[in-house]
Amino acid sequence: MLNTSLSSIMLENINIKPGEYLPTYFYRLKEYADFFAPKEFLSLFQLSSPRLIGETMPRWAVKFAVEAYGRKRFEDVLTDNMVGKYWQGFISRDVLNAHVKSQLNDKATGRVLFDAEKLLMPYHSLKYCSKCHDEEIRAKGFAIWKADHQAMTAFICHQHNTALRQRLVSEFNGFECSGDFFDKSFFSTPHITLFHRWLDWETKLMMRRGVEYQREQVELHKRVFMESSFYSHSPSKVSVTLNKQWQSALQRYFTVLFPNLQRFAEVTANNIAFKASAMMAENGSIHPLMFLLFKFFYMHEYRP
Repeated sequence: MLNTSLSSIMLENINIKPGEYLPTYFYRLKEYADFFAPKEFLSLFQLSSPRLIGETMPRWAVKFAVEAYGRKRFEDVLTDNMVGKYWQGFISRDVLNAHVKSQLNDKATGRVLFDAEKLLMPYHSLKYCSKCHDEEIRAKGFAIWKADHQAMTAFICHQHNTALRQRLVSEFNGFECSGDFFDKSFFSTPHITLFHRWLDWETKLMMRRGVEYQREQVELHKRVFMESSFYSHSPSKVSVTLNKQWQSALQRYFTVLFPNLQRFAEVTANNIAFKASAMMAENGSIHPLMFLLFKFFYMHEYRP
């Protein structure tokens, strides 16, 4: 736990809400303490200036959550406030624990939890529902940014059935100059296709059914499909056909899902980290976004 009286007072008076996204809660704390210079505010929580908020488990967020709430409550914060209910089933418990330990000890981790996660960072956005926002302002005077909305394959607010407004996290430049970033007038509403809605529905299902359901899906993905006759890790006509179709489909998926980032789609699709063999490797981790895209591909598009 943090032992400074000022930080304790702030955490007690501006407490994190159920389902509130941790990075935006930290920004809410900063706004409450605007009488501090940014560096002074960060020093209260023993943090240097965070430059990224789109990673699955950024080091600053792990350190802040553990220091603020203790290691025991950290598990709940991870699930409820760090989008853990979306991705925890896609990583082994041992890998997760080792990553947290390394982050807390400032050891080299590559700073990402999932294989090739850095390649997906350009596509990550901060998102909110305008109707939720207005309702919360009327009810309690402020609005929270919901963690469930921050999943990479979440595009719809299911309470209001409206498209989430979004802004790329690559535009974030650190909490000391973050006021403009969180200004909702800079957010836009994307065009939502049926493909967006399919991914969003699958995302809702995964989060609602929990970690064990996710693990079962990953096992099915890696064992049943990898061991089926339609794919082999050794070079073959079948594997060449699969990789070629997947690469083409992946480029199209990214173009549809993220139309403002079409310039990245071809580069992403051609990256070796996202080849079919990587998607189905027994070792390593697959990001939920890539899992769902590959699931759609082999269920609906692959032709032997």
